Amino acid sequence: MPFPLLARPCAEAEETAPKVAAINWSMYLVRERLVAALSSFFGALALLLAAIGLYGVLFYVPNIRLHAPAPRTVTPCIMSGVRSPMSRRRFLSRGFSLIELLIVIAIILIIAAIAMPKLTKARMFAYEMAGIRTLHTINTAQTQYYSTYGRYAINLLELGPPPGGAGAPATASASDLITGDLALGTKSGYNFAMVGSPQGYGVNANPTVYNTTGTRSFFTDQSTVIREHLGNEPASATDPEIK
Repeated sequence: MPFPLLARPCAEAEETAPKVAAINWSMYLVRERLVAALSSFFGALALLLAAIGLYGVLFYVPNIRLHAPAPRTVTPCIMSGVRSPMSRRRFLSRGFSLIELLIVIAIILIIAAIAMPKLTKARMFAYEMAGIRTLHTINTAQTQYYSTYGRYAINLLELGPPPGGAGAPATASASDLITGDLALGTKSGYNFAMVGSPQGYGVNANPTVYNTTGTRSFFTDQSTVIREHLGNEPASATDPEIK
């Protein structure tokens, strides 16, 4: 028997739940987005300065050498005003000295040492933000799955596409709410594992390669709260919420 008085509030709650989750998720990622953007900017700036410096060394130093006055050579009085063609050719084709090359290499290595950690850190932040965004996608998919089938999905395959591919009907075992790569448990540098029951679920997100694709692991459940753990251990419901 339907309950008209309860149908409308439930429908409104289902419509607003994904919106509330999306707003909270955007608030969580403000710090990560800012750090990733600044790290990428300064890393690119350092590489640009290195390229400009290398260009200047390679193209301007030879020109300075070319237009520099020739060194005086001790010659007999009769030949004092004449310079040997062989000595001039040898002077112009001398090129870089070993000290100059070592200085250029040292400058490039110093700039690379400053830029590469920032680029690596920015890439890890990008992977971590993608992992948080994927957890938000799973939470939204579980909300839609629950409203359709009256329970939560017990694994990611139940949220994934049907085996028949595009055009195949969605079922409880393959509801077509997430992409195929996520249904297999790997996406954007993170491995995802979900264990669900009719009353709830829990999702873990761990870096594929710790300290390369991420330094944090994440956890979420039917409360849609995303939690983080600093380290290579899996996050849990007892870890702090992302602020």
